[in-house]
Amino acid sequence: MLEKTPHQGDWGDAARDLSICLLASTRRHPWPTLASAFYWRDLRERIVGNLNILIEDCELERASFFTIVRREWACHPAELDEVDIARFKRMLRKNLEDTAVELIEGFLVGRFEASYDPLAQCYQFHIHGVATGDYIDAINKLKGRRSYTPWPDMAGIPGCKKPVANPDLPIEDAVRAVTYGLKGYWELRNAGRAKRLQGDEHTRSLLFLDRHRPEDLFLLMGVQVKGGAFDLSV
Repeated sequence: MLEKTPHQGDWGDAARDLSICLLASTRRHPWPTLASAFYWRDLRERIVGNLNILIEDCELERASFFTIVRREWACHPAELDEVDIARFKRMLRKNLEDTAVELIEGFLVGRFEASYDPLAQCYQFHIHGVATGDYIDAINKLKGRRSYTPWPDMAGIPGCKKPVANPDLPIEDAVRAVTYGLKGYWELRNAGRAKRLQGDEHTRSLLFLDRHRPEDLFLLMGVQVKGGAFDLSV
């Protein structure tokens, strides 16, 4: 079996190494990397299935599919290697805990990804996920904080009219929506209809995904992972 080469030197060399590994990947034997569509599809099915079980076990009637973004989460393509998702997670976790009196009922499961803005020439990271119970109220309260208010276009940072979007949905619709939030590719920003990245921007996104484990990109609150199959439990 081919072995992955550590990413070093020119990113083009790393891209060729990853390409060799992905070409050797099959549906039955996916290469274990988030850059592999086969690997991520299997993982996403497990996560969505676990979310369904969690929601049924908690007997909650209310859920929210949310998207959250901060201007500090934008970066130039040359800085993508230096992005610290763990810092983004700490930042958002603290903000949610600060806004809530108590986080007792429900849970939050979200995953960070990025879109590429060709006008600002940057990647804008954001988080999609599903929240239930007290976590819906905590997200709603973020809207009153300065860091989560709309901002205009800036040099190297695309504007955002709605940094916090979290419509209340029936439980079944929320799970369906989070399936989209767990897609295995990044999109072009402000392209009208959803459009996957192409060319160098797509290649850089795959290299970023290849360097991370699933748990690196997920923010979990009120739930935990058990076992090696990303099994979620309260």
